[in-house]
Amino acid sequence: MSGQTLIPAASGSPLSAGFINQFLEAADAEYAYDSSGRLVAVLAGSSSNLLSLADTAFEPGLGGWSGINANLSLGGYGSWPYSFSVASMAVSATESGSPFAVELPLGTAATPVSPSTQYTAMAYSWAGTTVQTFTVSLVWFDSTGAQISVSNGTGLLDSASTWTLGYVTATSPSNAAYAQIVVTWGNSSAVGEAHYVGFACLQTGSSLTAIPGQQLLTFQYNSQSQLHIAVIYAGGSAQTFVLNYSGWQLVSVTG
Repeated sequence: MSGQTLIPAASGSPLSAGFINQFLEAADAEYAYDSSGRLVAVLAGSSSNLLSLADTAFEPGLGGWSGINANLSLGGYGSWPYSFSVASMAVSATESGSPFAVELPLGTAATPVSPSTQYTAMAYSWAGTTVQTFTVSLVWFDSTGAQISVSNGTGLLDSASTWTLGYVTATSPSNAAYAQIVVTWGNSSAVGEAHYVGFACLQTGSSLTAIPGQQLLTFQYNSQSQLHIAVIYAGGSAQTFVLNYSGWQLVSVTG
């Protein structure tokens, strides 16, 4: 599938079909659907982000993320980036008094990278109740999947009222072939201590743009036949819309 088209109801809408179609029809757009086959997210625009849509924005699931001393589930916690709630990854500690973490696949299943190249990994954290110091790390592997070394970012205290950006910028080892992102929180205060991850990214260079060079569209449907659309631009600015979706139609475009 090379694109999608969103067609508005005959009665019209303040949301321009052309505005949305410029993202939906992008040649490099990536799509995510819910269990009912409805479009829930589009990531469009050329970018250096090396992660998939699911690994980046948890649409429609958790992608390749797994927990260490933690249970993972989809969350809708907090507002991103300002007043629109979108998918997040809920992280719940399974032990008291121990660090807990989330990670993408390791070894040869990790993200391919080039040797001696600068990369930046980032992820946002939101505390459920108890704030905690968290660290974003890059684990480097060689072509056989053997671990070479670990690059750790600065530990930052997250917040129960806003997203906190954690990141690490490092140059890959001369024999690096793969990189894994790990996000680690400090010793949990109790079993069930919850934190949320909203957006993750791995890109070349040192930019801290949340969605580098891209636009992320999310689509949420409610029981009142309303469609909430959030358009999140590179850098974090956003536009949001609410409309009646009963008169809209998503049409696949092939080619």
